[in-house]
Amino acid sequence: MANKVTLGPTGTRYGATMSVDIRGFDKVRANLQTLVENYPKEVGRAMGEECQAIMDESMRICPYDQDNDHEDGSLHLVETADILGPVERGGNDIVFILSYDTPYAVLQHEVQEYHHDAPEQWKYLEHPTNARVKVLATNLIRGVDMERMLEGSYKAQSWQDINADMKKWVQLARINRRMGGQITGRFA
Repeated sequence: MANKVTLGPTGTRYGATMSVDIRGFDKVRANLQTLVENYPKEVGRAMGEECQAIMDESMRICPYDQDNDHEDGSLHLVETADILGPVERGGNDIVFILSYDTPYAVLQHEVQEYHHDAPEQWKYLEHPTNARVKVLATNLIRGVDMERMLEGSYKAQSWQDINADMKKWVQLARINRRMGGQITGRFA
């Protein structure tokens, strides 16, 4: 059966009936099923990269006991950093666990009054995580897109690189406002 469409003078349709034969619906359904099955894995790979970036920043600011060489064989706090995951918890939950495994890790993390030499600080795991949350969703989307376009594996940027990029965008926005929106266009 042929499709019959009547177009008006401006190209709009009116008074027309149209019969469309949809083919390949089974293929569409199979593609959607593949997406549903692969999405948690794709997000998991990107999330693993983001967790590694969080842990890298955390280890940079983690307190280090300069006065104790740990000759007894015990590890420095930073040497106990660990990422566990992805851990399956039923359904499509993707869980990663970032931790430090020493008896005093919680005290170092929670007690602000302890002495920390720069760049060391308390909340050495919480601060990098909270900072990364600002860009996490965008980065996960980028990671999944890269997986699907087969452009290589997603690699999370360091927090220093993200901050440098944000500063560039802020400077561009300031210049753009001064120039009346001429640099990036009227609607940017």
